[in-house]
Amino acid sequence: MVIDATTLGHPLQSLKDLPPGDYWVQPFVNVYTRFPRADGKTVWLHMDQWEGQNWKRSPGNVYGDPVKLTLDPASSGTVTLVADKVIPPVQTPPDTEYVKRIKIKSEILSKWWGQPIVLGATVLLPKDYDRHPEVRYPVNYIQDHFSLAAPGGFGVGRASTSTGSPTTRRA
Repeated sequence: MVIDATTLGHPLQSLKDLPPGDYWVQPFVNVYTRFPRADGKTVWLHMDQWEGQNWKRSPGNVYGDPVKLTLDPASSGTVTLVADKVIPPVQTPPDTEYVKRIKIKSEILSKWWGQPIVLGATVLLPKDYDRHPEVRYPVNYIQDHFSLAAPGGFGVGRASTSTGSPTTRRA
């Protein structure tokens, strides 16, 4: 891929609008997925993979090492950037006595979006839940998006249940 002064960008429209100076640049490709929807329209979107719609951590995205360059309009030349690294899949934390995670493929959503759509939940269980099947407990639903963290921050700072990732914990 070649990016030059004719390539439109944002927030500057063109590289020619960038002031001369030293810059750090890094190649990065945010991979999109083709969704041939059931309504006949096709859209290209980012498929979340349990990273919380964070392109910097999204599995499958491709990146390379940063390179320092000097931008001088009086000189010409080519900067070669190599995107040779792939972000690995998100690792689901292991279940514990108190925290269970489930993932279920939604057939109706998969049919609509034309791609496998997986819904998930992280459940925080009371102490001794498995030892008292006759007891009924109150339920607190917290609707969130793409988090593998336990509800209410349970396990944060303890071995095990937190992924340690800033977007999987609530402030």
